[in-house]
Amino acid sequence: MADEPLQKLTAEELATWTPMVRAVRQIETVLDPYTTINALLRRLIGGQLRSGAESHTFDQEKGGIIEIEPARWSIGHSFENDVWRTGILVILLDTEGYGYRRPYHHLIYYDVRFEPSGLAKMMVALDIAPPPTAPPAPPTEQAMGSKGGRRPTWWRELILIELAGQLYEGDLKPKKLADLEKAASDWLARQGEYPGEHTVRNVVRPLWERISKEGKDSTG
Repeated sequence: MADEPLQKLTAEELATWTPMVRAVRQIETVLDPYTTINALLRRLIGGQLRSGAESHTFDQEKGGIIEIEPARWSIGHSFENDVWRTGILVILLDTEGYGYRRPYHHLIYYDVRFEPSGLAKMMVALDIAPPPTAPPAPPTEQAMGSKGGRRPTWWRELILIELAGQLYEGDLKPKKLADLEKAASDWLARQGEYPGEHTVRNVVRPLWERISKEGKDSTG
């Protein structure tokens, strides 16, 4: 893949890294969003905090696990950028030519994660308890009910964005509602979240109904 660094990560190593979305939420329990993102960017650009992705694409060419070069983080990622909420880093790279109408290359990193030791050092410097490196065991429905109230559902919009991206890229081709549920649950588990089956189904059902309707219209 053009203009890409050598792959340095293995699947086993990346599995121990902390999902960026979870790390950002943890830091924001102490700092405001602007300070959080500035603190992360300083360390990412300076190389003190390593980052990697489960997969990536360069225009239409797909690639696998990869470490993200520090310089990639210097390309205008403000605290309003969706990357901090979705874990999907989108970068527009200049092509040869002149003028504002020249096309760009699209480089996209999916499921961005941070290397835990660098993240822990950052947390210590900011006097913040680091997030666990391993996801917690899925809570039972009984345990969840005993706490009262509903679990936070910060992920509702993000999971729909993630599934829409997988559908667009052709990586997800669901034949039934359960296929969407499994894809959603797998992504949530990588973020350290384990909502109940009924909750996941209610979130993805409207997307499935839309897909089913479009499929019927195209064959009608």
